Amino acid sequence: MELLKCSVCGEEKLEVKFFSYNGKKDKTCKDCRNAYNRERYAITKAPFTKKQPVFDGLSKVCSICNERKSVADFNISNREQKGASRYHAYCKACASEKRDTEREGERGAKYREEHREEIRRKKREYLSIPENREKNRIYAREYAKKRPEMQRIRLLAKYGLDEAGYDILLHKQDGKCAICGKEHNGKHNVFAIDHCHKSNVVRSLLCKQCNVGLGNFFDDPEVLRKAAEYLERFK
Repeated sequence: MELLKCSVCGEEKLEVKFFSYNGKKDKTCKDCRNAYNRERYAITKAPFTKKQPVFDGLSKVCSICNERKSVADFNISNREQKGASRYHAYCKACASEKRDTEREGERGAKYREEHREEIRRKKREYLSIPENREKNRIYAREYAKKRPEMQRIRLLAKYGLDEAGYDILLHKQDGKCAICGKEHNGKHNVFAIDHCHKSNVVRSLLCKQCNVGLGNFFDDPEVLRKAAEYLERFK
């Protein structure tokens, strides 16, 4: 059985000690991955989790509305289960609302797919008016303040990453920019995701200055070498 090296602890372990994603082995071993997940849970979710018994025999807490209701308000599972597992996780009222929401979402997705060009045309017409453009900018700023994590999630997803993948890349670089070695990058201390503009493959994490510098030189090694020679002549 093949040995794989964990990118976090650096130990070589059997491949069964690594999770598989899309047919490929994770670069982080199960122990390190589980430790990371527990740490993230303790910071992001545990403080907001209400600790109360879900099932007491006569009533159960709905997983959607978080209200304690009689077991008569829950549908019974078709599988032969006992205790809390005998009933569905959410109450009948929430189940009905959930079905309606899913159907509405499916109808909305179908409409957007069938009328994509029409929607784009209407959006262009709407934003062609200066007042509407300003309204759109104000709404975007307010939304970014309310949900700052969304911009981060979308940016990572654009390059096929998540928070764990970003942290693994940063760990490989010892928490520094891959070019200049800077440890801090602006007030948010978030490094830019450098990628190939042709294949969109992620290369490394860079500070703002190095990332902008590569972009200004069009990612051309020959031009960068000429720039370095130019600076050497004037030392």
